[in-house]
Amino acid sequence: MSPASIDRALVHTKKVERVQKKYGSKQDRTLLSTVPVKTAADVDRTQPGMTQLDCVEHCGSNAGGEYALSLTTVDVLYGWWEGAALLGKGQARTLTAIDDTRKRSPITWAEMHPDNGSNLLNWHVYHYALEHTIALSRSQSYQKNDNCRVAQKNDTPVRNMVGYLRYDTTKEVAILNDLYEHELRLYKNFFQPVMRLVE
Repeated sequence: MSPASIDRALVHTKKVERVQKKYGSKQDRTLLSTVPVKTAADVDRTQPGMTQLDCVEHCGSNAGGEYALSLTTVDVLYGWWEGAALLGKGQARTLTAIDDTRKRSPITWAEMHPDNGSNLLNWHVYHYALEHTIALSRSQSYQKNDNCRVAQKNDTPVRNMVGYLRYDTTKEVAILNDLYEHELRLYKNFFQPVMRLVE
């Protein structure tokens, strides 16, 4: 393959890498040192209220621009799932989605355990946790197994129902929220068995 052919074949990959570099995580090291790390082994699976959080992106094959995300939360002990859709990775919108899912949950949140994404782990979420007396911990960097229970729920309620298409309008986000707040949460939490990960 000639160098010119290689360049043509990698046009899309280079664009994606440029976008990721431009909009990559700019985490505050002070916050990361303030929030303790908990591994999968450290999670107390005997007490209700330990809630893992994650976001599922609905960008399809194009990660450019603003698109919908689904916030998924799961209680580690009971497997109770709540979801909320938001447009973009804005910290204020993510905090509103966290608040909505916490208020809908019948289980009082004792601890929030997000991954290290800046939309879920930021000073807004930190102060929110303090205000509502919720402990805050985080996963290790690049260790998806630390949030394995919510990662499992990313697939079953969200991907299996919503799919892998791109959603980037407020109308689509409203439809997703209506689904998450009503039919899907009832179906998943009351009519489906809770499958717990063993390892």
